[in-house]
Amino acid sequence: MTTADPEWCNVDWVTIDILPDDVLLEVFDCYVQAEEKEWVEAWHTLVHVCQKWRMLVFASPRRLNLQVICRRTTRVGEMLDVWPSFPIVIQNDQPWVVSWGVANTLAALEHSNRICGISLWGVPGLQMGEILAGMYKPFPALTELTLQAEGVTLTINPDLFLGGSAPLLEELTLEYITFPGLPKLLSSATHLVYLRLHNISYSGFRNVPSEAMVTALSTSTRLENLILEFEYPRSQDHYWPPRDRRGHRTRTLFPALTWLRFQGDSEYLEDLVAGIDAPQLNIFHIRFFLQSIFDIPQLAQFINRTPNLEVHDEVHVVFYYASILVNLNQHLTVGSSWKSQAENHIRVTRGL
Repeated sequence: MTTADPEWCNVDWVTIDILPDDVLLEVFDCYVQAEEKEWVEAWHTLVHVCQKWRMLVFASPRRLNLQVICRRTTRVGEMLDVWPSFPIVIQNDQPWVVSWGVANTLAALEHSNRICGISLWGVPGLQMGEILAGMYKPFPALTELTLQAEGVTLTINPDLFLGGSAPLLEELTLEYITFPGLPKLLSSATHLVYLRLHNISYSGFRNVPSEAMVTALSTSTRLENLILEFEYPRSQDHYWPPRDRRGHRTRTLFPALTWLRFQGDSEYLEDLVAGIDAPQLNIFHIRFFLQSIFDIPQLAQFINRTPNLEVHDEVHVVFYYASILVNLNQHLTVGSSWKSQAENHIRVTRGL
């Protein structure tokens, strides 16, 4: 008998099935988390190995974050008949196919009580209008919502959209979509962490003044990222009229806000920052539309009472043909020419 003989080494050949269920779940959990960024349906591989693994995976849907993905190419009825009643995520993969993409999306929206995520990018305006009509009902499990219309700005019915409330919503992105009743919806979204309103119709958003926005978000104590970006106005007539701000205004505390990005005119931002305190804010990006007069005392006061911003004695300003870009953050990286800036300073540069 040689030293290479397994019997001499007293080694037994075993398989992974010898592991108890709790250990197997640890292995499955690590596998799913490792693969999640590339493939959210990584658990499909596990349930096709053997009956034992299939039963174990299906018995642990929350721990393994089991979800069913409905894409524009998905035959929703057939797929939902195959899998248990796991949470549903609706996604579109490019390019958008009009002929059957809308029908599959609308079929998935019929299961609104199971939908936890919706991410629809680059949907043509007409088709997005059909999809929005399919969302005029409650979505009690929805945590993430991204809607980007293409080619036209759409308006959401504030009384019907999502049934008027979004109690579990954590992330909301709307692009080329005007939502006059947004404050009502946001006031119910107490779990909101990320809000981005991009390329919003400037005239349409007049129906959502900054005071209403602040009041609506006052219940979102977990809000970390706030991004408000208006479309460029066609003329100076679209700018907000000057207002008298000499009166006292109660400010609302946003304890978790760390990133604020704004694109619009100075009047709206002045009204916005006059009503908020954000002690944790450390990234502040501003793009002002070009105006003949800038009167921004409230912005100066906001910066002075925000600890992570007031330490800077310089600001980075870039002048474009139609706007002015201002960056306030502790670690500014705008381009290769500014990579040598000191850690706690922001350089001043004029771009042509």
